[in-house]
Amino acid sequence: MAGNWKLLLIFGLLLSASVVRIAAEDEAPAAGETAAAEASDAEDIDEDYSEADKAHLIVRKFFKEEMGVQGRNLTVYLEIYNAGSATANEVTLKDAPWPEGLKLIDGSLEAHLGKVDVGSSVQHSYVVVAEKGSFGAEFQSATVTYQPELDNREKQTTSSSAYGIYVMTPVEQITRYALMAGQYATLGMASTPAHWRNIAILAVIAAAALLGNNTYKSVNTKTSERKRAAALKELEKE
Repeated sequence: MAGNWKLLLIFGLLLSASVVRIAAEDEAPAAGETAAAEASDAEDIDEDYSEADKAHLIVRKFFKEEMGVQGRNLTVYLEIYNAGSATANEVTLKDAPWPEGLKLIDGSLEAHLGKVDVGSSVQHSYVVVAEKGSFGAEFQSATVTYQPELDNREKQTTSSSAYGIYVMTPVEQITRYALMAGQYATLGMASTPAHWRNIAILAVIAAAALLGNNTYKSVNTKTSERKRAAALKELEKE
């Protein structure tokens, strides 16, 4: 009897272990399926987000002229480029007030540009005149507001970088052109006022040396001629 009870006990333990293992195997696929479902949901969210078409505007401020000149016009350009994947709607532009010393003579600091298609750009410009010279004019950032999504009325704002330009006097402009011509003539050896000052000093020294040498030769020649004349007179007396 004791032996039969031992066999029954061992059989019961084996049976229990088999049942536990089968249950664990049944639950494992369920957990794996849950993880796969969660990953699939995350991918769907990412795809939905990446597929959302939005406009992305880039604003650039620049000038037609390389430098400003007192009394002359200076044209300010604002270029807006759509680097996004949807058309930008209700695009409006507002530039910051111009620096002191400049006066608006044509155009406006504000503009309603409508829409900007994907991969295209629009421009706005205005003209100012410099009322003084010899100063740096710092133009602050321009602001652009637009609707990046067609089905979303929420607006987005972007801005350009600040931009500075030097405004010369007419005399400074003439000096600049003269330096450019001198740099070309001297093959780049004289490109600044300091270079030309040094060249002028060397030229004065060379001219003084040449003049001194000519004067010395002239004095020597006259002295030799006087001696020769005196010698001839002595010969005539004899």
